[in-house]
Amino acid sequence: MFNEIISEHFMNPRNVGKMSNPDFVIEIGNPICGDTVHMFLQVDSNSIKDVSYLSYGCSTSIATASILSEVVKGKTFNEIASYQKSDVIKWLG
Repeated sequence: MFNEIISEHFMNPRNVGKMSNPDFVIEIGNPICGDTVHMFLQVDSNSIKDVSYLSYGCSTSIATASILSEVVKGKTFNEIASYQKSDVIKWLG
């Protein structure tokens, strides 16, 4: 039903967990299906030093949070701002 990338990140999510003392907390939800992601960031200057998350939802939601946590780590806010929906679709395979 799902490709290898989604299955791998769902079964073995990366960077999952609540971070102690994050600099930023981002909460994203979908009221239609009920999926919710809480992303915790530690920043250094203008880049993301560390990231973790808690994801409540379907396998695709969890896999997306896992992939994003890997992609954004070490990136600047300007780099992240340039990401498009098509980038996320590509990362999900």
